Amino acid sequence: RERNNMTPWPNQIRAYEGALDAIRRGVKRRCITSPTGSGKTKCMTDLLQWANAEGKPAVLYSHRRMLFDQTAAVLDKAEIAHGKRASGHKTALLRSVQLAMTQSELSQVYKAESRELHNAGLVIVDELHQHQGPTVKKIIQDHVDAGANVVGFTATPLDLTDVDELLVAGTVSECREIGALVPAETYAPDEPDLKHIRKYQVGEDLSEADNVKAIMRPGIFGRVVKAWTQHNPEQKPTLLFAPGVKESIWFAEQFTAAGIRAAHIDGTDTWIDGEFHGTDQESREFIVEMLRAGDIKVVCNRYVLREGIDLPFVECGIFATVFGGLTSYIQSGGRLLRACPSTGKTKAIILDHSGSWHRHGSLNEDREWTLGLTNHRAVGERQERLREKKIAEPIVCPECGKVRAG
Repeated sequence: RERNNMTPWPNQIRAYEGALDAIRRGVKRRCITSPTGSGKTKCMTDLLQWANAEGKPAVLYSHRRMLFDQTAAVLDKAEIAHGKRASGHKTALLRSVQLAMTQSELSQVYKAESRELHNAGLVIVDELHQHQGPTVKKIIQDHVDAGANVVGFTATPLDLTDVDELLVAGTVSECREIGALVPAETYAPDEPDLKHIRKYQVGEDLSEADNVKAIMRPGIFGRVVKAWTQHNPEQKPTLLFAPGVKESIWFAEQFTAAGIRAAHIDGTDTWIDGEFHGTDQESREFIVEMLRAGDIKVVCNRYVLREGIDLPFVECGIFATVFGGLTSYIQSGGRLLRACPSTGKTKAIILDHSGSWHRHGSLNEDREWTLGLTNHRAVGERQERLREKKIAEPIVCPECGKVRAG
């Protein structure tokens, strides 16, 4: 990932040229998919620069504050002057490029009616799979009705509606070959039994309450620290995905009690060394820098680090939550597969206590994305292939006697 930015990867070239091709052909809504860590932000930046050169107003939509701040920093580095349509930012200074929080647009344009929708000719939607609610769709439709072209980006083009075309710009295997990603080495000590979860539907994420029931059972949560110690003896920087916020804090406490310094981040708080702090950008960056420096070994979270966070130095992931949907599995796992040449990272160690490998397959797989594919169908088809023995069983780890999957 630390490379000459003047030399784009093949998938970035396909994404950029594919977006322009769609615009020139008059396609109103095109989705571009490429794996997490394959440089989609650069593609979006290049499109904004193209729009600027063409004199075309543009807006980039983000759905989360952490991702919004991260994208703003990228635009600043690329020297793209832009306005910020989000709470806490003045909107009087209009610029041809706007970075917008989806929630702020809903509030200010449609509810308070304190400003008008940006007159964008190009609309870029980051993490398109997260922008499928009816009110968000209204924003996009209003842009289309005003003559805009919409280009959405996502690593998981599932459950998408109102999309005219899908372009697969890159694959996981290709991104490994060009050095953008590293392979995942997955150990699966546990596979929770979901039969007692009454409301579980194939391909859907569990509610927090049901996820807690599935994971916080004797024999599962108690093996998390032990498995980490066994399979990550060098104590590489680690992200832990927990079934709930309270459980995330609990796991951080358990690691700390075992002499392994850990922290927790959620949408409203951070926790470290037994104390709670705010969740402002400074507090989050403080914890991230401590993880990078090795002063903290594990950062636990429920949702906030699942998407759009660029932490390539992290080399180990703990799945202590059930990823019922393929989207949440790939998005979370994608945080860990990013290459980091400066640290000598050669692989990502995945400790799967959630049954995700068996449910969804390896993070190393190339997926066959098609327009109209849903989480329900993708997960259901894999289960059907498993029943028909068309998928090879994972091999047994000679070290621990548990499942070890590539």
